[in-house]
Amino acid sequence: MSDRPAMEEDMFAPNPKSRNPLVLVGALVTAGVLTAGLVAFKQGNTMRSQQMMRARIVAQGATVAVLVASSGVGVLGFGKGTATTEAVEK
Repeated sequence: MSDRPAMEEDMFAPNPKSRNPLVLVGALVTAGVLTAGLVAFKQGNTMRSQQMMRARIVAQGATVAVLVASSGVGVLGFGKGTATTEAVEK
């Protein structure tokens, strides 16, 4: 029972080493393309709006793929010296 507060602190502690900057870039690109698509739709340019919405889907898919890939690396412990790697080696 005495280890529980320590585990909670470790679980919620920020870990800047595990953050992938490509996720932020992908989110910004997705938001930019979405905004451009909405502006085109408001101006009545339906063809451009449709192209932007398709580009948004691609950007959003790429962002999710990077997010899943980077979280999988952290969960599976492919980095050196992680607790998961040490447990697997034993």
